[in-house]
Amino acid sequence: MENQDVFSGYFSGYVEGKEVVLHYAESQELAHTYVFDTEQEAESFYQTCLKMGELTSEVAESKQPLAHQVLIKESLKGKQYQTKVY
Repeated sequence: MENQDVFSGYFSGYVEGKEVVLHYAESQELAHTYVFDTEQEAESFYQTCLKMGELTSEVAESKQPLAHQVLIKESLKGKQYQTKVY
């Protein structure tokens, strides 16, 4: 496993090859794994996740999970990927 980055108090993750794994604190869903067609797509999504941590930190703590999910869905529009939820 790669080194895990903490994006915010709500979530953390890492990228490894074509796979991005996001871990969630205080959520029923422990982790989401996103598998992309290329390593470049995975890295691009990962960099977006890093920025999401900064953006959601400006939102009230109680609304961060919802803001995060909205940003994830928007960033994945039009992209080819497979996902698993744990």
